Amino acid sequence: MPLTFRIRAVRLLLITCLGCLPGAAAAFAQPDLFPLRGEVTGWNGPIAGATLTLEMEGLPPKTIVTDESGLFLFEGLPAGPYRLKIVVPGINPFEHVGVIDALTTREELVVNCHLIRDGGRGTVTSRPLAEATPSFEVLPVPPLQPRDDEGFAEVEIFYGTDRKLRSGDPVETRFGPQRMSWPGIHLGIGRVSIPRDHRMGQIERPSIWKLEFTPDPREHVVLLGVEPLNKQTFYQRLRGKLGKSGEKELMVFVHGFNVSFHDAALRTGQLAYDLGLDGAPVLYSWPSMGSVNSYTVDEASVEWTVPHLEGFLRDLSERSGARSIYLIAHSMGNRAMTRALERIALKMKAGAKAPFHQIVLTAPDVDADVFADLAKSFRRTAERVTLYASSNDEALKVSKKIHGYPRAGETTPNVLIVPGVDTIDVSTVDTSFLGHSYFGDSCSVIADLTTLLRKRQPPERRTGLTKKQKAANLSYWAFAGADACPTAP
Repeated sequence: MPLTFRIRAVRLLLITCLGCLPGAAAAFAQPDLFPLRGEVTGWNGPIAGATLTLEMEGLPPKTIVTDESGLFLFEGLPAGPYRLKIVVPGINPFEHVGVIDALTTREELVVNCHLIRDGGRGTVTSRPLAEATPSFEVLPVPPLQPRDDEGFAEVEIFYGTDRKLRSGDPVETRFGPQRMSWPGIHLGIGRVSIPRDHRMGQIERPSIWKLEFTPDPREHVVLLGVEPLNKQTFYQRLRGKLGKSGEKELMVFVHGFNVSFHDAALRTGQLAYDLGLDGAPVLYSWPSMGSVNSYTVDEASVEWTVPHLEGFLRDLSERSGARSIYLIAHSMGNRAMTRALERIALKMKAGAKAPFHQIVLTAPDVDADVFADLAKSFRRTAERVTLYASSNDEALKVSKKIHGYPRAGETTPNVLIVPGVDTIDVSTVDTSFLGHSYFGDSCSVIADLTTLLRKRQPPERRTGLTKKQKAANLSYWAFAGADACPTAP
């Protein structure tokens, strides 16, 4: 039975600074080096494990294998021509050879191969790309068409993740707990439903006590679907989304330990809805195992994700077109956030404008002394940094026992006070069993976040907070009363 696959490879033009200098000596000129990207797909989707060998006269061959998404990347290539050999697993035996005419102009290369049991045939053709779209162009947005009320609102979330893609899985497990092997991150858009009778601070899910076994977007918060995007399209869509909003607000959420991509997407949609965000919510999801028994594995992965998150935050700052960028991290996700922001801060020039407006660090599962040291650097990256902590956080109490030292997100025996960071004690409003997810469960905290983020009010101007003096020059803030969330019927 024949199998058809195609490779789309785009040569990206790189310009060296030396080559831009008029009169540069020929002896110092360096050849332009180009990347060659592409994907191998078949009738059933991406083809992982295809071996690609690129040959050029006078150079040793380069061989790579497509990743789980069928993607490949050759880097550091001088101008062509090249011979490209492709071997697809499961075909007995077959090698397709095509010639890439040149890598000297911007072009699109399309390889069509018809593989059959006893051999194969194929052609390699190239054609010029359409006029390149500027990176910062806002795509035109079609007018919204009126539709019947379906009983739920729909929140569009943008996502970046370095989790391994499971292309054939349902949307709930599309991104698994493993790390992706492809350099970079997956980008895309997800759609989250919010029922019309949604209660602030809740992620409504099916309950067996109500004989609910299947998620219903009219009753529950549901991840309706995800749409993968390449980098250019991702930022075009993001700028288009922000261009339609009044405030052009961008909220980036980084989840914590024991959280799947699916659950993090639901939380991102719920937070954006409850905060009344006027702009675009963005989820960054690192490869948490989603298991309480995999704490040390998550600790390793959250360190591994730091450079990926750093690059993603830089791109959002430079390419999103947002007027205000809010960063929110929870639990172990604060380790990735604070480390990434430290790396950004250390590369900032003296006196440079902060790239972000608000940094909110909730229940940080970070060593308190390490947090204080990191804050010396990362506080430069935002106009305001806020730390939410609690004495009733059972998860952080366990973490302190494991590590032997206090965590930044707990207030016993001492409240962590760091110069340049507003510490908010939320102990009186904890309502969950572990007291760890108050950032999204508590109506009081959500209301405070709304005033902090959207109105940019300091703690002394936010209702419900009382100033606490720890020492002469050390003070923090605490919620004065219990949580304001109404009781569900």
